[in-house]
Amino acid sequence: MADYDKFLIIHEELDEEISNIYARMRKLEENYLKKHGNKGKDYSESIEILSGLKETHEWKKLIEDLKSANQSQINLYTQYLSENNDIKLKKDKIIALWTKFKFISNDRNVAKAVNCCLAYAKNFYRHINGEIITNNKRKQLSKKTRNDVLKRDNYSCVACGAKQKLQIHHIIPLDDYCNTYILDQDIYGVLREKWRKCLYFIPEYFEEAIF
Repeated sequence: MADYDKFLIIHEELDEEISNIYARMRKLEENYLKKHGNKGKDYSESIEILSGLKETHEWKKLIEDLKSANQSQINLYTQYLSENNDIKLKKDKIIALWTKFKFISNDRNVAKAVNCCLAYAKNFYRHINGEIITNNKRKQLSKKTRNDVLKRDNYSCVACGAKQKLQIHHIIPLDDYCNTYILDQDIYGVLREKWRKCLYFIPEYFEEAIF
């Protein structure tokens, strides 16, 4: 058995564990909404109802489990890099992790292991041909598109109706597009405004709540 096979085995186990925790969180959220007479179709009502979920023991336990699993993955990446201490540059460390582990689902854990910002870690991904690509030129949302989206949603959060501290996010995270560019004309259908405090209850932002 190769010296570093242990890393691949542990990484696979942690990925599965994290995936299972997310599935349990979503199921818990779904059941909680149904129990309180809401099927999740009304964003504002859902947010209000779910404010009680985060106080439950079961939810807090899942958050702690998720923290622990993510920290274990960060430790795994850190250990792998320490055993390959000839890799000095942050760019080369990220490429080494992508090369070793083939599939990385959480750029935040990579950023923490390498000690770089999340935005920088997100620049790296695996091309369909297996090559590790650095994408430093992600297309930015144009001012016109941003204004059109804000106007479309009445300058308010679609989740809670707040009109302050708004951010525009993709309903489907950019990573789900396999890191391809999303042009302005493609954005209208996948953007929504979410008030900062609402991000806790949106599945793709669970990590925002625990790190």
